[in-house]
Amino acid sequence: MKGCRERESWVWWTIIACAASALLAYGTGVAEAPARTGGPGGGRANQVPGIGPFSSEGGSMALLALGACLGAYNHSTSFQRLVFVSGAAFTFVYDTTDAYEPLGDLFPVDLLQTACLSFGFPDARWVTGQSVDSVKTLVKSQIDKGHPLIVSFLDRKDHRGFYVIAGYDFDSNVFYLQGGSRDSAYVAVPIPKGWDGPTASPAGWAENPVFTLGEFSPQGQESDNTIDRDAIALGMSLLEGGTVSYGTHPGEAPLMKTPGLREAAYGLPAYRLLSWDVANGDLVVNGEQGEEVNLDLIWRIDNLLRQVQSFRDNAGRSLNFVTSLSSPDRIVDVEALASNLQKTSTEASALRQIFWDMIPRNVTTPDSIAAYVKASRSMVLSFAGHDRFFQDLKDRGLMVFKTRSGPVIVADSPEKRLGAKLLARSLEARDRSSLAGMKEVVTYLAPAQETQEVRPSRRPHIRQGGGEAAKDSTEGAVREGVDMGTRKGSDKGAERQHD
Repeated sequence: MKGCRERESWVWWTIIACAASALLAYGTGVAEAPARTGGPGGGRANQVPGIGPFSSEGGSMALLALGACLGAYNHSTSFQRLVFVSGAAFTFVYDTTDAYEPLGDLFPVDLLQTACLSFGFPDARWVTGQSVDSVKTLVKSQIDKGHPLIVSFLDRKDHRGFYVIAGYDFDSNVFYLQGGSRDSAYVAVPIPKGWDGPTASPAGWAENPVFTLGEFSPQGQESDNTIDRDAIALGMSLLEGGTVSYGTHPGEAPLMKTPGLREAAYGLPAYRLLSWDVANGDLVVNGEQGEEVNLDLIWRIDNLLRQVQSFRDNAGRSLNFVTSLSSPDRIVDVEALASNLQKTSTEASALRQIFWDMIPRNVTTPDSIAAYVKASRSMVLSFAGHDRFFQDLKDRGLMVFKTRSGPVIVADSPEKRLGAKLLARSLEARDRSSLAGMKEVVTYLAPAQETQEVRPSRRPHIRQGGGEAAKDSTEGAVREGVDMGTRKGSDKGAERQHD
């Protein structure tokens, strides 16, 4: 991600996932991990078989990698279910820095560990800050047991993002990776002398990050009722929200190029930052070559609203399953909550379109493009593919700019700004309504022996902004390779955690 200013295909969230994710069986049956097999390169090239390909085009690459790993344990679950159980479904982070993927590497909860704890993997965690030799020892011990691992940014040139380590060959000094393509074959990637990458957790970036699922424990696997209740309770914490501190790892620095005041928040507090950008953000700024489109602002709004659009849609669809666990007189409350979450997704999509849209390819003349822009609710429209009309459109009085994403037209207006502000307010109101609904619904999912007041059993560990103490504790944890997420239940040990 270092220096990345282009729209990459591996982005952590994409609405395509919502449509593409099959609604698989609701059960979470797990069998023993498959035995390892020999691979190319000699007897020491051990591999875990049967890990299928996945691509960032399908959604959060971290969760897709986890889904592929669970498949190696014969664990049946869908991507949609992973989004719900991990806490991603209720996540919304907004960041004011100028970057293509603001805080794309930072989440207020450890997505992978949170999901694994529900599914019966009590020792799942990020291992970071270890030497490469220690990582190789860990990988060998896990692969030899038939346990795949997850790694991020092992190869910045060709293997950015999250991949599954499915095998190793230390004679050739390679890991066998899966992911990032449609090819079922594992790819041999040289093991570098060191790397850094994101962890899809509050710890952000770290040195030599590897996520290990470890052994499956039937005793640690929770019932569907408990999993859903905990997911909703965690979602309440994520919607209530708070501030998020900026990372201090050098690997994060290229994402945050703006000097001076910066601010980031998650949950309901994030809407204050979104609303300010929507109402006051300049779509055209003065750059080195004169006036230019403020792509940093536009892509920030587009990508972070994409997160809300995809995640809330997954949350709403997942809650449709919860109705089967609710008493008949309470189903209407769950259905109302699911409907509200999906309407939030729809409104996030509408707000995204105001700030970024593509002129259809069947609009093929300068006059038809000008007419489309005039009728559109969008303030920024790309007409890539119609570059030859650049001067013709400029002659028609349109604000046309050349950008690194191709030619774009800026059509800002007070009316469009008002529509955007109203949508931003509506989004916040809907999340407030969802929070109230979740507080009601979570009591219906409580086991009979529990009291009416149900407290979240998974409070996310947040890297809070502002304080040096918070930064110091985070840095120390990253250096030591410990886990900063919160385990569920006091009987499961102390806190541990660490794209």
